[in-house]
Amino acid sequence: MTDDEFYGQAFDVARNLVAYDKYGGESDRALRALVRRTAGRDRAACAAALDLLSAVVATVRETVPRHVRPREEETGNARFEDIDFDACMAEVDVHRPGAAIEAKRAAVSWAILYDYLM
Repeated sequence: MTDDEFYGQAFDVARNLVAYDKYGGESDRALRALVRRTAGRDRAACAAALDLLSAVVATVRETVPRHVRPREEETGNARFEDIDFDACMAEVDVHRPGAAIEAKRAAVSWAILYDYLM
């Protein structure tokens, strides 16, 4: 499993933990799920990734609404381009700068889709 695949799995578990309360808010249950999904990664690496991406998911849900660009014309429909993606990434990257960039991009994209467009 590549690092991007590992962080992708960690993002999925973190999103389920933080945004959807899938594990009943129990980080130990979420950690066990991540360890099962990422056979070959040690528990400490899984715990670190889960902590990082749980913080990212929590941050990005607060970040996206602050970066809505004003529109020149009102169309009535929200668009992905309405959000300043780079500004959101800059705020999210304060959590272990440079680490898990693809997972962070996925987190920002997910938040834009589910918290803004839907």
